[in-house]
Amino acid sequence: MIVTIVGAGSMARGIATRALVGGHTVRLIDHSADKARALADELRQAHPAGHVQPSDAIGVEDADIVVLAVPYPAGREVVADYGTALTGSVVVDICNPVDFRTFDALVTPSVSRRPRRSPPRPRPGCRW
Repeated sequence: MIVTIVGAGSMARGIATRALVGGHTVRLIDHSADKARALADELRQAHPAGHVQPSDAIGVEDADIVVLAVPYPAGREVVADYGTALTGSVVVDICNPVDFRTFDALVTPSVSRRPRRSPPRPRPGCRW
């Protein structure tokens, strides 16, 4: 299985490590090609039998899984940028709205939203 990780930080390192231990191929994409290359080199040293490489945006095209390991809300931008290249891939967004200045609160839009209504309950005898 090909696992492409967008991002080259600590979460990318952890997920890539687990994927390599599981015998999967890992591609790393980051806005800084040097960071992706450095992480790939580090992972190759730690897992010499693993298949890991830095990549550019084309690395998402035939990936089985694409993990978005980027700061919130960059995940939306990444998906918009890659668009149809993500077709056929399972996209896993691990972004959390963390306040990177303090790491003690979640940062969410201050837009008031109505609570979602629960979906209707199925009628007795329905099969779905």
